[in-house]
Amino acid sequence: MQLQQLLQDILRISEIIPIMTYESAIQYFVTDHPSDSITKKGAIIRQIHPQGHHLVQVFLNAQNQLILRPDGKLYGRQLVARELDKELSDTFGDQDLIIVE
Repeated sequence: MQLQQLLQDILRISEIIPIMTYESAIQYFVTDHPSDSITKKGAIIRQIHPQGHHLVQVFLNAQNQLILRPDGKLYGRQLVARELDKELSDTFGDQDLIIVE
């Protein structure tokens, strides 16, 4: 299944936040991870958006495969941030993907 198809099943972009911090991105992985024991990592994907940065946060297993809910939908969220704080921006560098272990 294509990532674009999976993204349609997670929360739609419901709001645009003023700034996404590194701390709040990591906090999401800590507090909202699936309750199973196969979740080992998180990933943040960044894309340019007319109002800032489109960010997708998903959970991965040890083989870097996406974690799906029992109904086949993707665990994760997507949102738009007008800005990234310095720490998150520096972590991305010139890449559009961060893997957090």
